[in-house]
Amino acid sequence: MKFKELIDELEEVIEDASKIPLSNKCMIDKEEVFNIIQQIRLTYPEDIKQAEYVRKERDRILQDAEKESNIITENAKAKVAKLVNDSEIIKIAKEKATEILQDATKNAQQILNDAEEQVRKIQEQKSQELMQEQESALGYIDGMLGQAESTAESSVTAMVKLIDEMNQHYDQLRSVYEKISKNRQVYREKNNLQ
Repeated sequence: MKFKELIDELEEVIEDASKIPLSNKCMIDKEEVFNIIQQIRLTYPEDIKQAEYVRKERDRILQDAEKESNIITENAKAKVAKLVNDSEIIKIAKEKATEILQDATKNAQQILNDAEEQVRKIQEQKSQELMQEQESALGYIDGMLGQAESTAESSVTAMVKLIDEMNQHYDQLRSVYEKISKNRQVYREKNNLQ
């Protein structure tokens, strides 16, 4: 079962609980609730897989940035080779080559630094959010057993909100990745114009 389905099942158990006459309390099958909580704990590795995906994306982005750096360097060397005709041109070419190589190295290093920093921030944020969400969700569910008779409806609402927040974090992560891809495309287009 997926995480949301398990929460829905927990909600049904609480809603279907028998009420104790002449009170606002109800009776819940403790073993059934514990089984659902155990299944919820087992679904959390999916979030860890998402964090692993972020790490792999970071490595892929860094590899792409390094390839772009190599292409820029090769293009700079090719431009220098075309300028070599006589002694004066050689002098100018050497100066131009140094300038081009310095600019290329600086730009490539900046791309690598920016990509690594963005991925690091995304990874740190996702890791912290996952840990906070896990602790919050598990603490919330464990505490729910003692308060199920009076807090059933608010507990389900809180879990649904937590799922929405996780979806929002995923959307934010995807948005940042798209921005990185867009920045790389802009950089490539700019490089082709030169």
